[in-house]
Amino acid sequence: MPNVNNNAEPSMTKMQMEFHGQVDAIYKTITAADKAAADKIANGEQPRYEEITPATAVALVRDHNRKNRDLSISKVYGYRDAMNRGEWKLNHPGLAFYADKTIADGQHRMYALTLADVEAITIMVTPNFAEAAIDSIDVGKSRNAGDALAMLGVADAKLKGTLAKSA
Repeated sequence: MPNVNNNAEPSMTKMQMEFHGQVDAIYKTITAADKAAADKIANGEQPRYEEITPATAVALVRDHNRKNRDLSISKVYGYRDAMNRGEWKLNHPGLAFYADKTIADGQHRMYALTLADVEAITIMVTPNFAEAAIDSIDVGKSRNAGDALAMLGVADAKLKGTLAKSA
């Protein structure tokens, strides 16, 4: 099995092996056009929004994901499920590439898109991400359901978020 994440453990769990087997099978079905679309996205010069298909997403994670943190399969499935439910929204975190055209940020989003039952998603793409800045990504406090409800203007958001989580 290829070292798809470059941080993969030599002894993968059964779930990890099944996951990567599924992604490998999808990767084997993509076309030269899908790979060319992935290369074009990775080689852009300016920040921009791109519409990315599942086939292009699998080409991105297999061909441009060389130095990234360990993959969280549960995070991938959570993103995939949100995409399938139509809850995925365009926002500023997206897909970032180092100057060498490898993925700096966004591998979980791209793996999720690979497995999602959607035609495409639009995502922000940022090229030439500074390697020295990688330690500044995803370091803040995660938002919980109560935070999200409060931002939407829901009364008693923290209580309702806690109750929903308990249920």
